[in-house]
Amino acid sequence: MLLNFDHVFDTLTPSKSKPLKHILETFCMTNLVNKPTCYTKNGNPSCIGVILTNPPKLFCNTTVINCLVVSSLREQQPITKNKQAIFRSYKNFDEYDFNKDLSRVPFHVAHIFDDVDDIYYVHESLLKDIINEHA
Repeated sequence: MLLNFDHVFDTLTPSKSKPLKHILETFCMTNLVNKPTCYTKNGNPSCIGVILTNPPKLFCNTTVINCLVVSSLREQQPITKNKQAIFRSYKNFDEYDFNKDLSRVPFHVAHIFDDVDDIYYVHESLLKDIINEHA
């Protein structure tokens, strides 16, 4: 359970807790430690061990054991989509025929377009057609 930072700093004097509260507010952070982490001889426990985070849902099981702050990160794996691999066989590739057909491709027709993206698209399409034919 995450607590409001005011509760965690109750044991600190306002002047000492103000800078940390300001950091938490400024960066929209949360302190995951909800128990005192330091005990002094006079009996006033304080929270000097903190875990500050923006996405608190990434952590679980935060606790204090003998003044040691312990927390676990949740393991999150992004769902990946299968990618389709395109490959070509060059087993029957004839370099002479490829170069001959490549020299006959009318790349100049791409320059009827004004937009460089359109010109690139036409060049790419013409080249891919020749490559797919030969490989």
